[in-house]
Amino acid sequence: MYLSLLKALLSLLTIGRLVYATPVPDRVDQADRVDDSTVLVPSEYYPQGNPSEYHSRAISVSTTGLPFGFHVRDNSDSNDAADAEAPFKEYVALAEPSDGTGLVKRVEFRMRRVPGWGATWDGHIQEPSNSGWTKATIQGFAYQGYLQVMAEAPNAVTMVSALWIPGQGVWLGTIVHDAGKQVFPQQAPTMAPLLWGQIKDRVITGTTSSKYHAEDMACFAYERYLVNKIGPNQNYPQGAYITSFGRYNTNNAASLKPACSSSSHQINPPCTVTMFAMGIDYLNS
Repeated sequence: MYLSLLKALLSLLTIGRLVYATPVPDRVDQADRVDDSTVLVPSEYYPQGNPSEYHSRAISVSTTGLPFGFHVRDNSDSNDAADAEAPFKEYVALAEPSDGTGLVKRVEFRMRRVPGWGATWDGHIQEPSNSGWTKATIQGFAYQGYLQVMAEAPNAVTMVSALWIPGQGVWLGTIVHDAGKQVFPQQAPTMAPLLWGQIKDRVITGTTSSKYHAEDMACFAYERYLVNKIGPNQNYPQGAYITSFGRYNTNNAASLKPACSSSSHQINPPCTVTMFAMGIDYLNS
């Protein structure tokens, strides 16, 4: 029996090195390393919880076969606020800090269906200090957000855009659908004045059902978050970057997509012009 257990353990370890998080009173640093395979990992962000709270859970560092450094695993518990909306799956983002210690920081977030907006979602991820995030990390957040939307609405045809403001965080949004198409132009002039100044005269030139794309919703989520709004003649903070993941229709494979890249979903001015005017890098390379 013991031999069988040992074989099972060795088999598990060949799949991916496991990292265990245990409660610690301070931030994760080099002193928190236990050995080559065990470090102390904080939960950096919970929409309904304490951002400084630490949780004891196992995550896999190995992400072979999964795009953009994300590992989707069966949920191992139901004891935190982040589990409330998806009790069977957890979407775990892995990012290496830039201090060179190799310690793993774990970031969790949940996409939410915006109340009163119908099939429209947004999300927010607070960036930890020394996050080590890159464009690939942000592309991973867009992918993760898309997985969450699909878990709630498997038949949805949508995109998830992730807007990164370095040092602050990431704001996510989907294509604005249903009641959101009426609410967006009502709220944007005051909640997102810079964005609205760029898109208030937008017209549809293709077959898209919505004038407001996922990139717009991500920008709206960011500007809505700000206490001091960005003026109409200003730009987003330096280094702002946006990327999208999703599908154009049921026959289109979900993947990383360039901004406003579907020929049938054209708007004027297009997203690329809007992003450039606001100082947002939208290239995936």
